[in-house]
Amino acid sequence: MSRHRKHEITARVTGLKRLNNSFNGNPNYMIYTDNGVTRTRSDDMLNYKISYNMQNKTYKFYITEYKSGKTYLDNFEKI
Repeated sequence: MSRHRKHEITARVTGLKRLNNSFNGNPNYMIYTDNGVTRTRSDDMLNYKISYNMQNKTYKFYITEYKSGKTYLDNFEKI
């Protein structure tokens, strides 16, 4: 039995929240969309692609959802 599921979601970004940096000083974000909320993984280089210019634009998000209900961003691309 799998502990996580991968999803592809097309959604418009409705908000971004900068979270505390990781222990190594890398940025973390919470991403709010019209299809739910996800967050970035600690120390992932993808976090440096996140920008407040993303708001109100549509993206295809690739996320991993764990049994606990938490979702983490794996990748995204602008549509």
